[in-house]
Amino acid sequence: MVHIQSVYIRKYFSTSRTQFEFTSGVNCLPGGNSSGKTTLVAAINFTLLGPECERFTDKRGDVFVSFFLGDESVTFHRINDEESETYTVDGVEKTFEEYKKDIEAIGIKSQHLPFLINFESYEYFVEESKKLANLVELMNPKSVTLLEEREEIMEKAQLKLRLEQISRKRKNVFNALLPTLSTELTKNYKDLCANKEASLTLISPNAQSPKKNLQLIAKDSPSEFFFEFSGGQRTKAAKSVLFALIKEAGLPFLIIDNMEDRVHYESLEEFASGVQKVAHRAGLQLIITSRRTKFSDLIGHHVKSTVFLY
Repeated sequence: MVHIQSVYIRKYFSTSRTQFEFTSGVNCLPGGNSSGKTTLVAAINFTLLGPECERFTDKRGDVFVSFFLGDESVTFHRINDEESETYTVDGVEKTFEEYKKDIEAIGIKSQHLPFLINFESYEYFVEESKKLANLVELMNPKSVTLLEEREEIMEKAQLKLRLEQISRKRKNVFNALLPTLSTELTKNYKDLCANKEASLTLISPNAQSPKKNLQLIAKDSPSEFFFEFSGGQRTKAAKSVLFALIKEAGLPFLIIDNMEDRVHYESLEEFASGVQKVAHRAGLQLIITSRRTKFSDLIGHHVKSTVFLY
């Protein structure tokens, strides 16, 4: 299985000459504020998104990200200083477009990266109907194929009839996807809430315009709609969505900064157990950071880091 094997930060913000090593399963980097947790997540973002990275105003850095591919590995390296910017893949210099294609060649499309590398704003993707609908469509391979064909046709100014056919197919694919996703969402939500009666469902009131007013509905509390959820409930629901969609897309990893921040202290044990179950079922590599010692101890699998003197 493709996964991030290591990250070497030669220089990024206040972190320098530090290597982080990861397993193919669950990985947790614990630490308090200003300990470098978010810097690690941002460094991966910086390296894989290149100039499309918008997380921080300071875009300078020198970072290597290595992926394990099964029988070999590949290393992506980005340097951006005040004078120049370079991209290399296994030591071979590339243009940014070539670099992006090499990342896509290992199964990671650039449009997926903002969802795979999550800072504390992960709930942003599911809190509004339009954003949630776009995320659902973007993470479905059949929908992505139709969207790409649509873009090609629009660029070539081809037949209006074909665009109408693609629009109908997109609606059909989207409508057919909702029940399947809802089943997976409920499995995830039950595990993260440690509640066998919990459920989470994607509902669209209009099959002819399924992306309009798409709603996330929970049935484990008096607050059914996402915008009414409590902080902990929003966290668990949003993560249930991300895990389900990334599994649907067949993507290899998920990174979440400060994963448990809005979960009540009393619920951390159940939440940690649920995270491990959901990540295992999704079959992906999970890299998380945590401010709270109790949660990071429960998760275990702490990231190994090494600081080099030169």
